[in-house]
Amino acid sequence: MSKLNPNQIVEARSMPQSPPLRIIDQALRRFLAWWGSELATFLPERLTGTVGPRHRLPVAEDTDRGFVITDGAVAHSVAAWAAKARRRPVVVRLPTETGLSRQITLPGAAAASLPQLLRREMDRLMPWSGDDVYLAARVLRRTEGGRKIDVEMTIVPRAAVESARRALADFGVPIAAVELDGPEGRLILLPPGADKAAGGGHGLRRAALAAAAVFGLAVFAAGGVIGWQIWQRGRDIGAVEARLAAVRPALEEVRHLRQEIADLSDAQRFIDNKRRSTPAASIVIETVSRILPDDVWLTDLSIAETALRAGGYAADASSLIGAFEGSGRFADTRFLAPSARDRESGRDRFSVGARIEPRLEP
Repeated sequence: MSKLNPNQIVEARSMPQSPPLRIIDQALRRFLAWWGSELATFLPERLTGTVGPRHRLPVAEDTDRGFVITDGAVAHSVAAWAAKARRRPVVVRLPTETGLSRQITLPGAAAASLPQLLRREMDRLMPWSGDDVYLAARVLRRTEGGRKIDVEMTIVPRAAVESARRALADFGVPIAAVELDGPEGRLILLPPGADKAAGGGHGLRRAALAAAAVFGLAVFAAGGVIGWQIWQRGRDIGAVEARLAAVRPALEEVRHLRQEIADLSDAQRFIDNKRRSTPAASIVIETVSRILPDDVWLTDLSIAETALRAGGYAADASSLIGAFEGSGRFADTRFLAPSARDRESGRDRFSVGARIEPRLEP
């Protein structure tokens, strides 16, 4: 293999690309990226290993007649479905209120492996481990120029799916995912291990992108654009383009590797800081149950970062502020709404908020 000296590399990198060529190249890249992504969405789930909102898998739902499996517009009993398509996976549809959602902020680099990252940190975010939940995560927005992302994660505990799993397992019907109705359409939650399997669809997406490239090149060739582009390269770039093509892959690979190392380091530092400063949700729940009097019961409890909100009924709601503040575990405790006496129960209806102190321990 011939070697290039540093002067040749500098010369190749500094050679400007002609404006018409650059415009065509950018337009072609945008078209192929769009066309490849569109083709990938039509690949069947059995090939890609993924389940998305536009999936075409049969859906199992619990009704007053037991579980019914719908394939297209046809509904089947579980026994009839098992006899017809045994071992074909289904998606279980559950009531919307079965899911629990939480919003968090992460470094932008975390988007590349969001489900795997959230499962590793699940016990810090929810009272379950990553292996005990069905999970869906989506990026709501990017902030600070893309350096941070606001993420919404939705989980369904494995225990909430257990009755459906047993009913279907008796007939040899496996569950591929859980489906909930969300504000923006269907939400698909995957079980542990399926997050990694979903990554297996990338090869097929690349194949779809390659097919799109062939189609795009044929279209441009029909119009004579490809011929003009080749002629333009030969006239303006010549031998310098050949040298640049030889060294560009190595230069790009080094640049990408450096960026990946920097992004992963930032993500790990962010997670470590969060772990040191944010208490686990399970510890917060245990602490609240311990400090509240026995005559109090809760109807709702939410945790967002270091903010706690609790609502319910108490014999004397005015004593709750002292219970939270006196525990040493919470600060800035306040009523979020005036308490009112409930006529039926004879208790005070309350809603309080508090700030969770960092490094909360049981």
